[in-house]
Amino acid sequence: NLATVLVQRGVLKKGTILLAGQSVARVRALYNERGIQIERATLSMPVQVTGWKTLPNAGEEVFEIDSENLANRIATQRKADETAKKMEVDAVVVTQKHEEHLQKYRAELQRRRELGIIFRKRDKGSGQHIEDKEEKLKYSILLKTDVYGTLEALTKIINMYNDTRCPLDVIDAAVGPVNEDDIEAAQLFNATIYAFNTNINQTIALDASRKHVPIRTFNVIYHMLNDIKHELTKRIPSTEEDVQTGCGDVLQTFEIT
Repeated sequence: NLATVLVQRGVLKKGTILLAGQSVARVRALYNERGIQIERATLSMPVQVTGWKTLPNAGEEVFEIDSENLANRIATQRKADETAKKMEVDAVVVTQKHEEHLQKYRAELQRRRELGIIFRKRDKGSGQHIEDKEEKLKYSILLKTDVYGTLEALTKIINMYNDTRCPLDVIDAAVGPVNEDDIEAAQLFNATIYAFNTNINQTIALDASRKHVPIRTFNVIYHMLNDIKHELTKRIPSTEEDVQTGCGDVLQTFEIT
């Protein structure tokens, strides 16, 4: 690898150990502006340097280091610092997205709760939730996953489903174990809870069983998606179709008396 360096102090010679950002070099050769190999570069000389393990970014300051081992340790630490800083920034972004999602979810959940109360008041005599034909065909689910990456992957795939014969209603999608609020929401909207790589504690499991809320746990995305697909397929109404098994031409008609 080759990079151009402008000498601002001292003398640059072959064999010198250089550090620029996270890039380390043991100078193998120096070339002046005319492409001629030289033994050393002095103050204010632009020189092409070969021997870089990885090319440094443009504009990086270049320093001479006493040993290659020390230069490598500094470069490794700089890389670790950069990674840590990026993780902090990513964590802030993820937290903001999560908060936005929570706000939208809480608003939607409140709206649906109010809607559910209205339904129950209308049908107070029978004690059953009023459902029209479309509601019966709809499959409602609540997603819980262990990490945001899995949640995003699942929701992205699920959002591709658009069969109007049996709508798929995701009443909530969040990271973390199944909790009491999830059970309440699933019961209210007759939803199935899908938990990916999350443990279900005994108290939650008993509460879900008592309220007739199904919880399905998976640790393979493919298996979870197949289960959802199976449930949707079961709910799609069957249709009758005429299948042609043969054909013929009427050549002549006969009257039978």
